[in-house]
Amino acid sequence: MAGALAAAALLVGGGAYAWHWHTHPSVFPDAGNAWSGPLREGRDFMAIGITYSGTGAGESVVIESVAPRVRNDTAGASYEFFVCTQRPGQPEPQLGMLSGQRSFEQSCPDAEPVREGTRLRTGGTPAQQLVMLVRMDEPGVAATKGVELTYARGLQSGMQLIGPRVRLTSG
Repeated sequence: MAGALAAAALLVGGGAYAWHWHTHPSVFPDAGNAWSGPLREGRDFMAIGITYSGTGAGESVVIESVAPRVRNDTAGASYEFFVCTQRPGQPEPQLGMLSGQRSFEQSCPDAEPVREGTRLRTGGTPAQQLVMLVRMDEPGVAATKGVELTYARGLQSGMQLIGPRVRLTSG
């Protein structure tokens, strides 16, 4: 009887661990660093790098959904997400410093809007990066606590909070 109880406990514990592993992928570093600054006068958005190449072993993930975790919004902010592929011979863009359409298009001319099923390479060449564009419709503050990225990698599928905490001001 004691052996059966121990086996059942082991089975339940192993099942719980397997379920947690299956629903909690961890390809990317967790959210944590911070970026803050003004939206430059005359610019309509800020591009912010959420992931950086080299976070995986040349694998790719399939994005199921992506959304900012908004902390504060007094500026009527909207958010768009793109996969940016590094141009051959160019350094990885340091997005987070780019504002305005021209700067973004020069650094990421082949930006792919993120939709369900979009693939993001986590390593290898050419490098890819998940980028968030923040548009502010009126003067104020737009602040996030990171980005909720739901993705699949092999047998794993789940949400991970990634990217920097961002605070933008305009006006």
